[in-house]
Amino acid sequence: MICSLTERFKMLFLLIPFCFFQTTISSASEPIVTISDGNLRGSVLKDIDGKHFFSFQSIPFAKPPIGELRFKDPQPVEKWSGTLDATIESPICLQKVFVLNTFAGTENCLYLNVYTPKLKPKKLKPVLVFIHGGGFTEGTGNYSTYGPEFLMTQDIVLVTINYRLGILGFTHFNNPNVNVTGNAGLKDQTMALKWVRRNIRNFGGDPQRVTISGESAGAASVHLHVLSPLSQGLFQRAILQSGTALSPWCNGQRNNGVASAKFLGFEGDDEEEMLKFLQNVTDHQLEKASLNATMLIPIHIPNQFGPTIEDNSPTAFLSKAPRDIIKFGNFNTSVHLMVGITSAEGIIFDALHVLRDNATYKPWPTERNIPFQLNLNDCQIQDLTHKIDYFYGNNESYHNLSHIAIQTDSYFTYPLYETIFGHLKHAQNMLVYLFSSDSKMNVIKRSNNITYNFEGCSHLDDLTYLFKYDINAHTYSIENDSIEYKSIKNAVKLFGDFVKKGNVKINETQHWNVAKRNNITYLDINLDKNQFDVDLFRNRASFWCDIYREYKQEQFCSDNWTLL
Repeated sequence: MICSLTERFKMLFLLIPFCFFQTTISSASEPIVTISDGNLRGSVLKDIDGKHFFSFQSIPFAKPPIGELRFKDPQPVEKWSGTLDATIESPICLQKVFVLNTFAGTENCLYLNVYTPKLKPKKLKPVLVFIHGGGFTEGTGNYSTYGPEFLMTQDIVLVTINYRLGILGFTHFNNPNVNVTGNAGLKDQTMALKWVRRNIRNFGGDPQRVTISGESAGAASVHLHVLSPLSQGLFQRAILQSGTALSPWCNGQRNNGVASAKFLGFEGDDEEEMLKFLQNVTDHQLEKASLNATMLIPIHIPNQFGPTIEDNSPTAFLSKAPRDIIKFGNFNTSVHLMVGITSAEGIIFDALHVLRDNATYKPWPTERNIPFQLNLNDCQIQDLTHKIDYFYGNNESYHNLSHIAIQTDSYFTYPLYETIFGHLKHAQNMLVYLFSSDSKMNVIKRSNNITYNFEGCSHLDDLTYLFKYDINAHTYSIENDSIEYKSIKNAVKLFGDFVKKGNVKINETQHWNVAKRNNITYLDINLDKNQFDVDLFRNRASFWCDIYREYKQEQFCSDNWTLL
């Protein structure tokens, strides 16, 4: 069984989506792989069933983005001589750590990891590239957080990546002469996908059968890759877990480089000089300029750093708003999609605040769940707050947990449906799911004593069924006859089948059918069982659809639903 999670110190490090430690993986046999940039020495590990696979960590896929390359688009990696040690974890990217309320990491962080069952298979294997979440401000793809032991049972090649975060990954200047156009972190991801295209064959992977997947901000990133011309042709399938490019928190501020420079004391209006100034400030100063950055991105105010609409150019990752790109079908509609959320996403807000503040957490006011994009005045906000509280039965009682449903829907459910209807407009192949598994694996939900009675699966908790968390101070074992083991095997098979075949077979007689505009069928993934249903959280999503319609916001839902 899983060991006790009651010790706050252990829980703290389990929940943080990165690791401060460098983990060295020892093995009896150290495989050598040669790629276009040089030789790599890896290690041999065992999956959850005891079968061996090969691990290669800390593989550089771009030049270190330091000095004059700070804030700039990523540059191709330089070849190295000798054999690179690929058995140790790479450093995490410089980031503000929400739970510890501090800065950690380094700028030299553009590395990826490859895990493969065979180096020279008779037939190349399908590839899954996973992009971590963390609000575009924190996280890492390192082994300690995203251990491959569960997914490797699916006979696929797994790649996890790092990318620049926060101020380093999403600084933007309006002046084209500065050549800092924003979205450097997203362009890092594209650079990693190009690395996969060039090199994954050397690890037994098929560059023509690539699925990209991500959770939260990673899912929004994946969606943006579907929409971006820079990533077209680099993958064939995409999985969006708990986030999309239409999420109200998936946005950043243009010209935020000017604001950062002035905040740190720069005087004058010359943006080229501002860039030089920012390229020479210390990590501590970068930390000061990132005061509002947090993995729990607020939606009642604009984000400080995040995906930005760039001026149109051949190097622009995103030159139009995602909604406009989807509306007019100017993207790769042939990509097969798998999209979904967990059943109680909103638990995450309670859990992480309790961990950080080490105190009883009282839910934030309802108005904090009203997206700033609605452009409401104070009177409208007050009126809408009353409507939301009335619909959800919300009140100020400490034991009333309706705020979890409000947070789930405003941050995740409504954007999910907007994405579904937007893509179905172009007849895109799409599978929809709800992840509701609830067991001892749900470490977020069980990190405090406020939300444990709320039924369902928290934001982030679905990842514990796909990846092994093994951070130095915390280890666990899973018995083969436990519900946790059976649930892991169920989850990885569903995701693995999508990566391998696109069409997923639930049992001997049932296939997971694609969604249609008049019938949003979804698969409820609940522990070791799977059940089909229709119109996930429809009443709640329709309520938010009516809100956006009332305040004259363009939406894809409005032509399909009214409140039941």
